[in-house]
Amino acid sequence: MEDQPITYYQILITDGKVGLPSLPVTADIYSMSGTLEIADAVTNEIGGGVYMWSTTSQNIYCVVFKTTIEETHRHFLGTPIKEPTTMTEQTIWSYHNRSLIQPGVNLELVPTSETITLYRDSSNTIAFSNLGDLSNRTEVWFTIKDNLNETDTLAILQIKETTGITFINKSDGSNIALEGSLTVTDDGTATITLSPTASQNLPYFQVTPIEWDLKIAFANGNVIPLRTGMVYIKATATRSIE
Repeated sequence: MEDQPITYYQILITDGKVGLPSLPVTADIYSMSGTLEIADAVTNEIGGGVYMWSTTSQNIYCVVFKTTIEETHRHFLGTPIKEPTTMTEQTIWSYHNRSLIQPGVNLELVPTSETITLYRDSSNTIAFSNLGDLSNRTEVWFTIKDNLNETDTLAILQIKETTGITFINKSDGSNIALEGSLTVTDDGTATITLSPTASQNLPYFQVTPIEWDLKIAFANGNVIPLRTGMVYIKATATRSIE
């Protein structure tokens, strides 16, 4: 029986999750031992920023898609999906297990529809896992905004791994910096904590959620969103605990 071609797919997108078509995309093909087998392999685009590379070899490869277009807010979404069958743009976008791929880094990325809830006048904890290899980082940020066009100084909340709270309710938060923390481990976990002293400063967003992201900077200059989504900020009946 003749071997079926095996095809690897990947999507090139903007931060707004819009596919980027008609770009010069090639692929480096590595064996699972890390040996470069093929450099700058020719890829084909199947539409909507989805690119593919096929092989009749039944070996298991690590396929790294890349482009010479070096601009910010462009990244590959999706661990190269390896299937022996033909896939469409629609099936790839609905594929559940996605990763953000950068040279030497493999980071899990959840769908952007993930929604979290924070409560005012309360202790809040948000935990993330399966984020990938987070070693050699220089900074990690958790940021909430009601307007993505505004600077970080106008964030509803920003917490840095190195310093704690930097901004809250569009104001300087350094006076309560230690009332919030972002704890990150090299093996891919992150935990955000916010005390009642800090959360009492948050404005309400009880009906319409706003945007958040968890972003990391590496020593090699890569800055990558680890997770993104929406957040509600809700009131509680009890305002303080005596």
